[in-house]
Formats: sequence, C-alpha cells, structure tokens
Amino acid sequence: MLSFIAEWFDPQPQLMKRYLLKYYTNTNEIEMKEVCSGRKFLKRTKIDKYSLSRQDFYVGAATCIFSRDLKLVDYGDNATRISLDNQLEKTVAVLTPGMKSSLGKILRTTEEHGLMLVDMKAFKLQKDLITTKQVEALALESNALSVFDEGETSGLYIALELRGKNSLKALSDIASSIRQNEKKEDRFIVSSSTAEVILLRDLFLKRRQKSTATYDITNTTCCIIKPHVIKSRTAGALLDDIISRGFEINAIQLFHLGRTSAAEFYEVYNGAIQEYNSMLDELVSGPILALEVRSNVEKFRKSAGPWDIEMARNLYPDTIRAKFGMDRIRNALHCTDLPEDNTNETSYFFNILNESEQQTSNEQAMSFLD
Repeated sequence: MLSFIAEWFDPQPQLMKRYLLKYYTNTNEIEMKEVCSGRKFLKRTKIDKYSLSRQDFYVGAATCIFSRDLKLVDYGDNATRISLDNQLEKTVAVLTPGMKSSLGKILRTTEEHGLMLVDMKAFKLQKDLITTKQVEALALESNALSVFDEGETSGLYIALELRGKNSLKALSDIASSIRQNEKKEDRFIVSSSTAEVILLRDLFLKRRQKSTATYDITNTTCCIIKPHVIKSRTAGALLDDIISRGFEINAIQLFHLGRTSAAEFYEVYNGAIQEYNSMLDELVSGPILALEVRSNVEKFRKSAGPWDIEMARNLYPDTIRAKFGMDRIRNALHCTDLPEDNTNETSYFFNILNESEQQTSNEQAMSFLD
C-alpha cells in the first residue's frame, strides 16, 4: 500500500482541501479521507487499471480520480517515503541539433530502461546564456556545459528530464552506448550529478525561452500526445514512428493541463461529442506532449488514423492510433482537424500556455542563475 497527502481545489466553496489517499498496489484500489476531520471521503474502490496504475502515484504527480483533479503533495507515511524515494531520482539530457532525428529512439531506449519522462522542451541556443558563475559551480563535476561553447546556435536543441531508479547511471550508460557511433557535431549531453541536473534543468527547461514554433499555417500542424502514452512509457516509440514517416518536429514541449485549460482547448467539442467529459478527464490525467509537426494538416491526419480505434485497427492498421491507441478516449494523440484551426491550436500551447507557465518558473530559476 502507498499513502499520500493529496490536494483538491473544491470550486463550490473555493477552498483547497487535503486528503489522505491510500493506493492498494495489489488490487488497484484507492480510498481517501479528509486530513482535518478524518472523515471518510471515498471508500475503498477499484479503479480502472488503464486509467491509473502504480507509476501514477508519486509526490508531485497530478492525476484525475473520478473527475477530481488531485495533486499529490507529500507522503502519507514514512513507509511510502522509504519505498519510493530511491525511485524518484531525476536526470537531465540535452540533444544537440544533429540528434533531433534520433529523439524518438533515444526516449524509447530510456523508457525501456524504466525511466519516466518528466519534462521536455525544444529551444534555440543562446550563446550568452551560460555565465562564468554556472561553469565555476560545476568545476568539480564533468562540466557538461563546456560543449555549448562550441555548439551551433541555429539548430534545434531538445532538453529532457527523466526520473526513475538510479536514473543518473542508467542515462549515463545509454549515452555511452550512443556516443560510440555519434559524430562530433551530434552530441548527447547528460547530467552526471545532482548539481548538473539542477543547473541544466534551470537553464533549459525552467527558464523562459522563445518558442521554436513557426506557426506556418500551410506547412505545419499541431499534434498532442496524450497522457496515457507518456504514462505507459511508449511516448518514445510514438515519436519515433512520427519521425520515421518523414515528418519533422519544429517544436515540442511537455505540459500539465488544468481542467480550465483543457476545456478551453477542447471547447469546440463541448456539446458536439458524447464523450466530451471523458476526453477532458484523459487530458488532465497526466502530462501531455505538444508538437508542431512540419506537414500539412490532411497528410498528418491520414497518418494519425481514425479517431475510433477499432476502425483504425481494422481498416488502417499502419496508422499511429491503430498502433498506440487503446480506445476512443485514449486514442494516442490529438491532431488538428481543419487547416484554419492549425495556427490557433499551435499558438495555444507554444504562445499562450508557454508564456503563462514560464513566467512562474523563470522567477524561480533566476534566484539560482543571478
């Protein structure tokens, strides 16, 4: 059994409520009671194993349980803390421009080693971003930042944050294997210590940076990889599938959507699709990956396949949804329906949400960088 303190914002009284949430790993059941009163809020109840599993329960996780958006803010007992602490080690990797086409393969390899994607962002390198202070802070480390002194500034860099048991060593071993065949200009940089994890994360994932999206209405389209794909550790395989079809990724970023943001994005489906509420529940049940893909809308939609998974599997088995979708709600990805909606959808993530999220994280990161 795992025990956590969970927070839920009750919209009616406009109050943040705290619960003791217990998750029974052997039976996939949960129960909750109010922290203050001790009153039972939810009796021990079976949950859908495809919606939630053990990997969804960790401090910092945002999850949706029976349409309630919960955030796990602390351990509920010391036994859970001891059990999970060593599984939450984080590590950071940075892919230089020559490695962009290998993004899917690299992420797939890390997922096969048991690591979970925590954050991801594409960025353009700013030559004056790394100061003497940061280099000196890593004087006794492997000094991964030195590679950026001679790196190109025009291409697309991609930073990834991953977590898992012994993640620093696991990612280092993966990087060593990749480096045997990499060219000088194709560099795969990984953090070798907790100090480098913090620095690389603050520099490239948490600091405000201009989006790499182009908002080209004719030659790009918006794609959203849904939470169930990331939680099942198949995001790398899906990205590799997209890239292997000849599509190029212009921008990519991981987001955690609240219900308000998800409802804004899915507004066009409200009242038009019976499964609308279930679609919202899925979209807020974990992290998503937003992509700007170089392709016209219709071509990418054809590769994505039908929204109905059974139809996709029976009639179009080589499509992305046929391979990675589970049902009509957990159908792997969302892609833009109409060309005229493309710019709005891309802008919603890489302009509106990106600016909103980074305003807070930038303020936090600057305390370290200044």
